[in-house]
Amino acid sequence: MSSPMHFRIIIVGGGIAGLAAAIALRKDKRHIIILEQSRLSTEIGATISLQPNATRILQQSWGLSTLLEDSNGMVDHGFRIYNVDGKMVNEIPLRSKTQYGADRIMWHRQDLHAYLRKMATSTERRGEPAILRTSARVASCDCREGKVILEDGEVLEGDLVIGADGIHSALRTSVLSKEIKPKPTGSSAYRLMLPTAVLNERAPQFAANIKPEEPYTSMVMAHSCRLIMGPARDSQLYSVVGLVPDERMNEDPDSAQSWVTKGDSQKMLDTFKDFPGWTQDVLRNAESIGLWQLRDIDPLEKWHSERTILIGDAAHAMLPTQGQGASQTIEDAEALGTLFDHVSERPSRDEVSSILAAVFKSRYERASLIQQFSREAAKPATEQGSNVIKMRPDEFMDYNCTYRGEQPSQIFSVPLSQHDPNQFENNIQVNDVYLDEANADAQALLDLYNTTGYNHHTIPAFFEQIMVPAPDFMGVDYLQPPPDLAAWMPEVDWLGTGDIFGNDFTPAIDQMLDAQASQHDGFPLEQQPPIKDTSHDKIDSNSARRRHAAFKQSAWFWIPQRNQHAFSEHENIILDERNVDLAASPHMPYSSNVVIPDQLSAGARDRIFQLISKTARSQITIPSFPSADCVDKLIKVGIAKRTETDAWIHPYLFESETARPEYLTALVAAGCVCFGIPAVSKTGLALQEIVRVALNNLSENDNSVVRDLEYLQACMLWLDIGAFCGYRRKMEIAESSLQSLVTALRRAGRLDYVRYPTVTPSSEDSEKELHAKWKQWVEQESYKRLAYHLFEHDMHMTMTKHRPPLITYAELTLALPASRTLWLAPSAEIWRSRYLDMHISPIPPSLRSLLKDESAITCLPMDVDVQIARSTYLHGIAAQIWEHAQQSVLLHDSSDPSSQLWARSRQQKLYQCLQREDFLPGRSPAVTSVFHQFLQMFLHVNLDTITRFAGKCGETAANSAYTHLSPWSQTKEARIAIHHAGQVLRAARHIPPYQIRGPDSFMIYHAIMVLWTYSMMVRDRAKKTGTTTPLRTQPSSPPSKIVYLDDATAENQGDIDAFILTNQDYKMLT
Repeated sequence: MSSPMHFRIIIVGGGIAGLAAAIALRKDKRHIIILEQSRLSTEIGATISLQPNATRILQQSWGLSTLLEDSNGMVDHGFRIYNVDGKMVNEIPLRSKTQYGADRIMWHRQDLHAYLRKMATSTERRGEPAILRTSARVASCDCREGKVILEDGEVLEGDLVIGADGIHSALRTSVLSKEIKPKPTGSSAYRLMLPTAVLNERAPQFAANIKPEEPYTSMVMAHSCRLIMGPARDSQLYSVVGLVPDERMNEDPDSAQSWVTKGDSQKMLDTFKDFPGWTQDVLRNAESIGLWQLRDIDPLEKWHSERTILIGDAAHAMLPTQGQGASQTIEDAEALGTLFDHVSERPSRDEVSSILAAVFKSRYERASLIQQFSREAAKPATEQGSNVIKMRPDEFMDYNCTYRGEQPSQIFSVPLSQHDPNQFENNIQVNDVYLDEANADAQALLDLYNTTGYNHHTIPAFFEQIMVPAPDFMGVDYLQPPPDLAAWMPEVDWLGTGDIFGNDFTPAIDQMLDAQASQHDGFPLEQQPPIKDTSHDKIDSNSARRRHAAFKQSAWFWIPQRNQHAFSEHENIILDERNVDLAASPHMPYSSNVVIPDQLSAGARDRIFQLISKTARSQITIPSFPSADCVDKLIKVGIAKRTETDAWIHPYLFESETARPEYLTALVAAGCVCFGIPAVSKTGLALQEIVRVALNNLSENDNSVVRDLEYLQACMLWLDIGAFCGYRRKMEIAESSLQSLVTALRRAGRLDYVRYPTVTPSSEDSEKELHAKWKQWVEQESYKRLAYHLFEHDMHMTMTKHRPPLITYAELTLALPASRTLWLAPSAEIWRSRYLDMHISPIPPSLRSLLKDESAITCLPMDVDVQIARSTYLHGIAAQIWEHAQQSVLLHDSSDPSSQLWARSRQQKLYQCLQREDFLPGRSPAVTSVFHQFLQMFLHVNLDTITRFAGKCGETAANSAYTHLSPWSQTKEARIAIHHAGQVLRAARHIPPYQIRGPDSFMIYHAIMVLWTYSMMVRDRAKKTGTTTPLRTQPSSPPSKIVYLDDATAENQGDIDAFILTNQDYKMLT
């Protein structure tokens, strides 16, 4: 019997999900009971794998260090892919340990289950052991009271009920108040397992091709069928799973609803008759064949109700094509364990409900997205009639496996462009800093600081000259220009006949090194004799002149040329729709799982084509234009990409048939530029110019359009594309054109709450009335989301391009956008249901109210989009930081102590606002974290002075900047600034590959500039005083402490604090 004060937990389901939840929740004063409907007496002949995101939780977060050894697990070494001719066409090694910090492990399902069962019920582990009851079939659940009713009438009562009872969950109906049945996915699977010794004896040709003892996952793929195979139990057993579309089966798929359903050997052989002969051998020798139809469920509207939550397949059943089903279950359990960790006694219903809502919020988007990945991976691996395999089993692994858990142990970072297989193995020493090799490919952020001491790394001449000890600091080091974000950007004939995207169309950080190399060639350095006088107080004029010449090539300089116009760079528009292939993109163009119901018609496609032809006139040739299906795909990419962040275009009421052609063309352009395929992206930039000119023409011919939502959204789309695209002409035009959109929204009253009357659905509304209300509500929300998106865009321009903001935070009195749950309701009926179930705030918060009340951001109502609210609040703080920076410029040399005190007090107040827990890493998207760290850096350094020192305004300004930066570099402010500069780089590594494209790239550049400038000042001071920098410390000197500037602050907080406060002789790592 449990104590009356014990936390009572009932877990329905004793499979992987239930046992994992029990392990995660085990703790003193917790009574956990697991109800399993079966007797657990049947061994299921199947293998199971856990991916690094799950094994890392088991081994590191839960302390199951014996996982591999005590459970007969095998580390998977990679994928081997064979075509239908039996030829190995690809071998993909898995370096999971070095890439993701943990292994991908394969088991016989029964072995993993037995191990988890032992860990859940063992008396040797921390916390009270779970009690496992078998043959306990659950009939229903009272979610409010936490009562579970068994089929025999027994009633159990708990404080928390967890539905881990699989795809045919009995609790799902209780939680959702309606029945959700798993739906067929169109595929079924044969399952068989043989002893490896039998394979070697009876199927020698198969054994020779596959080598079943080796720890590899092997796949044989035809158009829509595939065999997936791998070893288990220390290679004593070999598992084969055959996936096949239902229509290709020779059996009745609807009868295959159980793990133990038998399959027919001959029918299976008939199904795979076109596969290589040696695969037939293993199928022919199967002694027992299982067959089940693959089913999943669409993302549920919720997983929890009162005291009850669904996890695992009960909440998000998915196809096995990603091998993530069990791993997502482990992630669910980890989130439960983490968010309930602080609960020591019996919690109230409200407390449980609140925590379950947080679990759902932390898990829903990721689990739903991986469901979508699994469906994508189930698509045919080849074109019909071809044996060329396009499908890659590792396609989504970066996203799947880099998950750090609800409470991540900061062990490694995900690089920005691709993974370094050795990222956990080496450390590299550098000048004033150390670099962790984990980031060596993080879009050139590391190589900027490499030294000549390690020849196996590529060292750009630029930093080789700056950072390596030289005969003279001032004579040589200052001859090199600073890192230049945009020196590589093409400005002449960039849309000629060649492929312009040999240079990326965005300001990609990873091309900076090539630019610096060519830039270095343009400014040959001569070895200078040492300068005897080290008392000089200004930099070498020749070096400043050289840096200024380099800066003229950057993104901040554009000199308009005579006869240059909108289409002078664009000779033609060529879009081969064969390139518009999501599978061919080097990254996912978007990660949203929103399904957009609209389908572009041929007529709408023709309207787009007519607009392009009319706008471009004879200045651009269009040899051909893609089909409606192709254009439809690009439009949907353009819309779906917006839903990843602030979702300011509604996907479900979008109607291409009635939409303005300018709006449709803008969406096509938006879809093109994030596709990742050069030829497609090139077309997007050309269409951006078409949209810009067409919108200008439209407003000139009909002034009323400046109040039209689609017109305003189209303007925002082309401005988003152009403002940070990396091409100086486009960026300057986008910057100067922003005022028009701001004015249009301001004069329409869309920044003020008075233009947004309350729209409330009623259960009495007719279908027509309800749909009208939904459309009115969506239109109002669209204006809100557009206004706040525009404000954030404006602040990005302000903070990265150093110009005053166009919108003030005080004028934004319009309510914050409604929650994503309401916004992304796919129909009027679902919108009404969610609206009536949700508590709607009588006075919804606005940005102004958030900034007036400091506590408001910590207790946002449920009907507000929390992600947008936090992001908008952060941008509101950014506006105040900009104001403080301007005031500080005026007060810098003031002799009035009260003014100085005010400036310091205001800085401390803003810094405190940025320290809130709401902005901790992991609670916001990576791009928001980059901005958060950038603001803290911005608050402690004058970026205008930094860029002037780098040569932006010529040698005189550089000399002047040096006189300000030299004393600044010795202050606590400088050390805080470089700490946050390092954290900018850390946050940037968590942005998915190929996604650094926009203001974040400029923020990363500024962070690098701050680190570069600080190191220059430190070396200058060392040269003048005759002291040593950390790199030059004598061997006899005591070892310096190490600070990782880009590491998780929590891991070396003491050293960071000591470095900032005392300026001790620390070496820094980044």
